[in-house]
Amino acid sequence: MPGAPRDPIPAASLQALAEGKAVAPLVPSLAPLEVPKLWALNANNSRQGRRLVVSKLPPSSTAAEIQNYFEEYTKRLNVYKGNGEAVKDCKKATSGGVAMVEFAEPVYATTVLWLEDEIEYNGVQLELRRPSEYIVSPPDKDKDPQLTSDAVTNDIPDSTEKLVIKGLPVCLSSEQGQELVEAFGTLQGWILISEVDSSESKVPLSSDIVNLQGVAFAQFKDPAITPIAINSLNGMQLNDDHVLSCAHACVGAAQTASAVGHPGGAMGFITSLAEKQSETPRSRVLLLQNIVTGDDLMDADEYDEILQDVKEECDRFGKVLDLQIPRPLGRSGEGPGVGKVFVRFENDVDCTAALKGLAGRKFQERTVVASYYPEVSFRFPHFKKLINRVG
Repeated sequence: MPGAPRDPIPAASLQALAEGKAVAPLVPSLAPLEVPKLWALNANNSRQGRRLVVSKLPPSSTAAEIQNYFEEYTKRLNVYKGNGEAVKDCKKATSGGVAMVEFAEPVYATTVLWLEDEIEYNGVQLELRRPSEYIVSPPDKDKDPQLTSDAVTNDIPDSTEKLVIKGLPVCLSSEQGQELVEAFGTLQGWILISEVDSSESKVPLSSDIVNLQGVAFAQFKDPAITPIAINSLNGMQLNDDHVLSCAHACVGAAQTASAVGHPGGAMGFITSLAEKQSETPRSRVLLLQNIVTGDDLMDADEYDEILQDVKEECDRFGKVLDLQIPRPLGRSGEGPGVGKVFVRFENDVDCTAALKGLAGRKFQERTVVASYYPEVSFRFPHFKKLINRVG
């Protein structure tokens, strides 16, 4: 009968059947089904999550040379975990200048992908993209203890909530960049991509320091903040030379539906989103960083002088309604918002003029970093005591 076991019938059963005796039912000897391991069900652990398709390779290049290039490149990044190989394999097509590079970790592939503008191989600008089968999963809060920790980690696994921020000034430190992004919500993870043991937003292997643009990855504790941060950071102008772009770092099945009909597919869709610059200011509030330190604000007289100096400078661009410079708590030199200067203008046009005029200037031998700040956050209770300090 269809579906009946095909195992040989034992001789004893055949003898019993011939003698008209009862025959015990045959039990098929089926091997138990193997249950896949739980980690293998996570799309982030698949080989496609670790792979990049590299094109525009010189015809003379070999798979071994390409693998060695990306091996050395990845090991110079501060995302490299310092153990073992960074690239596991490389297969090059016989024609077309295309290769499939498989990294040891998904985060290596994601990082290298967003550093595409800085990657040159034998003087040729390479093009990178995800495999067409690439899928990314949401962060697993039950499995990842980092998602329940209060500390901000620099190890951000690939997920649907991972963000990439491009266009950061090279003079920006990791702490300053983190403060800029934390204006929108509490961060779960943050890392400014740089060379190993460097805190500045340098992109390695670049000889053109003028056009150097920093890249960072971030993830918020609250997923509801993610679209707000993308909308606010994407197109934010820090100065005349630096306009930020912000997008999802990992483009998978969740973004595919939105990318239908786009000429470049899912990657083309998200790339165009990241490169799109906003034409309207985000807020009437200007955030200035790298102007003051906690030590500068300890003395009351010196604090008042700084307050007046900043206000006089900002008055050149329009009417200032509020100016807030949080002071340290006690003699620790630390406290909420210390090191930041918040300026609220009468309108967003004046705020934009101040941003363009102050960003990149020197204040007490420090380079000023300027950005928009959400007006709703400006009204938090712990800042109210400083409102109207300067009239």
